[in-house]
Amino acid sequence: MAKSSELFQDDLFPPTLVTWSPWQPAAAWLASQPAPARTASLQPPGMQPLSAHTVGAAKEPAKPPQKAKPDLIKSHVPTDPKEKQDSIMKSMSAKVQINLKLEQDNMEGVDEAEWEQ
Repeated sequence: MAKSSELFQDDLFPPTLVTWSPWQPAAAWLASQPAPARTASLQPPGMQPLSAHTVGAAKEPAKPPQKAKPDLIKSHVPTDPKEKQDSIMKSMSAKVQINLKLEQDNMEGVDEAEWEQ
């Protein structure tokens, strides 16, 4: 049996833009008058928002601020476009195996003397 919640998850379902009706009359739109955006709540009637129950319910002790860690990915990526392209080419070349031998090199062909006949 599925467990149903009596709380509306307003963090997952924020107010949605109204797209099914105009926000202002046509004359105001043609006159380039700004119109505030209209939103509609998706919260069903009778349900309480989850944020109202979680704000004061779970009080965690404040954590001490941590030192900023260096961004290792950004520190290794070149900023110059040419260097970045060279870096990408080198990494791709390391992964791709290059074989310059042609299939025809393995085949037996006609002897040079037979060409003149």
